[in-house]
Amino acid sequence: MYFKNRLILKIASITRKRKLYKLDWILRKIYNPEKRKSNYIDAAVLLNNRLLMRLNTSSYLEWYIFFYGIYEPMISRLINFVLKPGGVAIDVGANIGAHSLVMGQQVGRSGKVYCFEPHPQIIERLIENISLNGMDYIIPIKLGLANNSGVATLFGFDGKDSNQGTSTLVKTETTPIDGPKFEVKTITLDEFSKKERLERLDLLKIDVEGGEIGVLLGGLETIQKLKPFIIFEYNSSRDPDKKVFSHISNLFKDFKYRLYIINHNLLIDLDKVDQFSKEFNLLAVPLRHLN
Repeated sequence: MYFKNRLILKIASITRKRKLYKLDWILRKIYNPEKRKSNYIDAAVLLNNRLLMRLNTSSYLEWYIFFYGIYEPMISRLINFVLKPGGVAIDVGANIGAHSLVMGQQVGRSGKVYCFEPHPQIIERLIENISLNGMDYIIPIKLGLANNSGVATLFGFDGKDSNQGTSTLVKTETTPIDGPKFEVKTITLDEFSKKERLERLDLLKIDVEGGEIGVLLGGLETIQKLKPFIIFEYNSSRDPDKKVFSHISNLFKDFKYRLYIINHNLLIDLDKVDQFSKEFNLLAVPLRHLN
């Protein structure tokens, strides 16, 4: 097993360097992330060729970074485009920091990144990755961002599942039922913004497994005032009649935003799409940036 892992480490160094995404199906056959519970690799590798991340290949997100040195490439490119030195960003559902570190790299020491991650184990790994890069201007926050401030149940990811990004504050048909449950404190974006006296917010990224709409509804005052770019996930299975999505879309129009579907390497104007997939990421752009 030692020699096999040495071989996998060598293969991963090549695929990260050359970004060999088309080999994904081969890599899954020789080193399947679903079968790494007892035989995983724990290693520090480079993210985006510059940032150190401590990874555990039993998690699919980390398996992907281990082999390709990046996660969700289009979102990383959008982060690089939006954020500049001195900027301010909020990463909601930061997990172990794949996007938080990219944000920190962009804003630099004159900026600030606030990372919300309520899972008690995951946030410790987020803190470790922040520390590895000496980015003390990335602030990890052990709170859930929601549409109400108080206490809520966090349904943790199932330890048997390779996807360790499924923890959620929203109970639905897809909520993990075999994972641990935690009582966590929650806060709204508006309350947090007032406490921190935020006068600037360039980017808000939300990936909280079904709680995205709640985060947005709890931050309407902040969004209207500071007009950040917003990246968020939408899952139609949690909104079958699309009433909530229609409400949010109308709010963005009222706030003078335009919505785009993030589709691989493309941004597609939502107004020009008749049908869309079950789950996708959206980019909300303030109209003032389009003039």
